[in-house]
Amino acid sequence: MLLSRRLSKSLLREEILANPYLSEHLLDSTRARQLAESIASTPDFILAVKVLRLAHVLGCHLKQNAYECTAYHLARNLRWTSVLSVVSLGKRHTGKTTIRLLNWRIRALVETGQHALLRDVLEEFEKFQVKPNRRTFHLLLTGHVRNRDLFGARKLLRFMGQIGIPPDNSTHAIITINYRNLGPNAQVQDQALRSLTLLKENTAVSVLNHLIQLRLDAQDPAATLQMLSVFDPKQVACITNAMSGVVSTPADGNPFAEPLDEIYRTRHLPANAETFATFIHYMASRRDLASALAIVEGLISTDIIPTPEIITALANVYFATGNKTAAFRTLLDLCEHRPAGAFASLTSNGLYDAKVPLPFVPSGIALTTRMFNALLKGCISSHGFACVRDIFAIMQANGVRPNEATVGVLIASSGKYQRDILGLQRLRPRSLLWFLRKTSFPGLQPTLRHLHVLLSSVIRDERYLTFGGGWKTAAATFSRKRQARVPSQPKIPHTEEFDPLAGIPLTGVYRTAQPYVNQLRARRTSADGVLIGLRLQREAAVMVNMDAAQDVFDVLLSRGIQPNEYHFSALMEGYARKGDLSGALDILTAATRMGIKPNRVMYTILVVGYGRQGQPEEALKTFQKMVEADVQPDVASIDAVAGAFFAAGAYPMARRSLITLWPYVRPFPDELESVPLKELATRFRLLQKDGQSDPKLSKSQWRKLYRHLRQLILAWNAFKLSNHNLV
Repeated sequence: MLLSRRLSKSLLREEILANPYLSEHLLDSTRARQLAESIASTPDFILAVKVLRLAHVLGCHLKQNAYECTAYHLARNLRWTSVLSVVSLGKRHTGKTTIRLLNWRIRALVETGQHALLRDVLEEFEKFQVKPNRRTFHLLLTGHVRNRDLFGARKLLRFMGQIGIPPDNSTHAIITINYRNLGPNAQVQDQALRSLTLLKENTAVSVLNHLIQLRLDAQDPAATLQMLSVFDPKQVACITNAMSGVVSTPADGNPFAEPLDEIYRTRHLPANAETFATFIHYMASRRDLASALAIVEGLISTDIIPTPEIITALANVYFATGNKTAAFRTLLDLCEHRPAGAFASLTSNGLYDAKVPLPFVPSGIALTTRMFNALLKGCISSHGFACVRDIFAIMQANGVRPNEATVGVLIASSGKYQRDILGLQRLRPRSLLWFLRKTSFPGLQPTLRHLHVLLSSVIRDERYLTFGGGWKTAAATFSRKRQARVPSQPKIPHTEEFDPLAGIPLTGVYRTAQPYVNQLRARRTSADGVLIGLRLQREAAVMVNMDAAQDVFDVLLSRGIQPNEYHFSALMEGYARKGDLSGALDILTAATRMGIKPNRVMYTILVVGYGRQGQPEEALKTFQKMVEADVQPDVASIDAVAGAFFAAGAYPMARRSLITLWPYVRPFPDELESVPLKELATRFRLLQKDGQSDPKLSKSQWRKLYRHLRQLILAWNAFKLSNHNLV
């Protein structure tokens, strides 16, 4: 195509003038605009910018609407880098710009994470004598909240009032819609609920959907039932039924969650596809296919048109419940172009089957990168990276480009597992760094999520090198003649620069990741809750420097980021590592006061801590409290109980606890009944790497578990009586 060729201006001008079709379109301002608009919606969208540039070079005087319309079509297809090019081109060609174009520029800067440029963007309005409007400030506010910059957001809100555009209910709606990165905030939620009746209908629905998501994140399904009452009851009956079942199930509530204020409404709101997608995603997290399909059926009965996000959510449900062929067919049957080699490869690998029955057969839904990212994530978890090439081939054939989230999926998957002839093995940090370099795509920017896995792996290795692992380490730690092994000096120098990595320094081979960090720093990207959590882990669980950990926690709070179970777990691990179990318990209590339901990790930290101190009875009681709180045990928590008995020299109890509790994660193999304790423990730990999800316990299994725990406590009391010299 002539437009895609690289020629000098003079040669290009000659060839265009010799082409009647192109010259006819590029010499007329209306036709040039229409051509740019149409190309902007195609896979060759980059050429839309070239059309505008060539029309200008050929002497065509384009109006502002040519740039506005092209930017609109590019934005509708999420082509944000090209939106920036169009706005810049318009300013250069005409010497002026419009409020629409400047707002599109702000939106594109927000979507591409260029927060440094956002800080000075209002100066452009002054330069071009354009008055910012409410949408301008809402876009800027979105950027601040997404970047976890509450100081900048508050400053902007004050400035809005000073120039005569005071914040209103729609402003609070914008904050609510973008607040998920900061965690559930009761004040924000209450303000949003009070404003629902004052908002436009579509905005109110969007706000309510986001409030529901925040409550689901907080494991508070009961509150979502309250919020569902605002919707048309007939529309959401299928969701209400599914969530009623969740609320009545043990282990699925959060008794510590902040109660909702009373919800006032003057009318019912209509649910939209986003409402249904939110709950389908939630059912994927619960591995509840039946409820998810019931919600899909309800969606279809309401005549709401399914969106790409519905397909993404449905794919997640299928993968979560082991129905990978249904996931592949649901998505790939939407593809207009089907490269034979890729489809044949997926079919031979048992991933795609054109005849597999589907309860819902979608059609006419546009393909998105997010859909394929779900497909990549699901198939890598079961088939390794062998399927990636085929999925990329299908994406390319259908004009779907990878994005930053695609790179994030690949890196996160590589951080979990690498499939080889030995089975599933975790990649080491150095290999992750190599993988990060190899998975970079042209035109894509690094994100914080790309570094989450790398830094998590680094800190995990630091912890292991410092403290080791396994029962023998715990047993060695429990010694009345030995002090706890705590590093007196940091092994890695402290850095004062907190953003973008929350002050976690890169040393040694990991310095090769510095270019990615420099790009994030140049864009003024603030550390997110995950990275601050990793810094907390490093200070508390590795360095055992609780003063430094508290300083990091204070930074988290000062930035308006709501601490979650991961942040509190890091503090608990630090206190437990230090031998201060009462301090760890205080942190657990503080977490519940903030509406956080203690999870298995928190309880396991306490169990391990008591084991290190030679208190297996307290370890077992803590495990019992976990079960009584309807927290289902996993391999790590059961292993910690057995390890506590091992550390105290109570080897028969270690064996008995393993055999007794094993069936609550997998069926116990009869052939292991008489194997040595070491082999039994080794085989049990391998269950963490078998790629299977722990099945949810039935009510009868819960009752049986309570009974088995009481029997273990009785057995321990009997063991103490017969081995009083040992304990």
